Amino acid sequence: FGTSYLLRYALLFYPLLALCMAMLLLEVVRRWPRLMPATILVAAIAALPNLINEPVMRQFTRNDVISDLKHLPSYRGDQAFLMENDEGYSAAQAAMDWMHAHGYAGNVFVVSSTAFDYYMLRQGISSIGTSNGPAGYQRLARAIDAGEAVEFLDDLGTHAVVLGPQDYLDEGFGVLLARQLETGGYTQIVVANAQGYRVFVRGG
Repeated sequence: FGTSYLLRYALLFYPLLALCMAMLLLEVVRRWPRLMPATILVAAIAALPNLINEPVMRQFTRNDVISDLKHLPSYRGDQAFLMENDEGYSAAQAAMDWMHAHGYAGNVFVVSSTAFDYYMLRQGISSIGTSNGPAGYQRLARAIDAGEAVEFLDDLGTHAVVLGPQDYLDEGFGVLLARQLETGGYTQIVVANAQGYRVFVRGG
């Protein structure tokens, strides 16, 4: 059982499945050479989904898999790779570095089209803020409209706010949010190479 939304996670196992199938077909050919035409046919059929022009499959196979192969010879570790190739990572890392350097930890409410949950979690910081749920952007928007953004964030145990390029709140809400944060005890910090991201922390 699954939905189209959840099944996208199965793409993570697609390269492993392809490798297992290739090993199986090679073993079949080794043991039974006369079956080579059949194994070639099976391999061709299995490869067909990669060749269809569906946007999601094209994005995964051509952009996410094939285009990344060129990085293997010059791979210098995940941190260097993400800093050079993952959009928004350098901004998230800069914000996290500042927080660690100044002793900040705990929940960070992120308003951004790019998710930093994994990046922050592996550095001991909890990223909250989603398109729905208790920390949903629409609830934040209503709190901003009521002049209660700080109270809303306090109820979530928020310690810092990262406001970046996004399509959830219009520019006016971003201005109001920044104003309410600054009057409610937050301080905006300057982060080098933040790529348009603004970081607000308690105190500062």
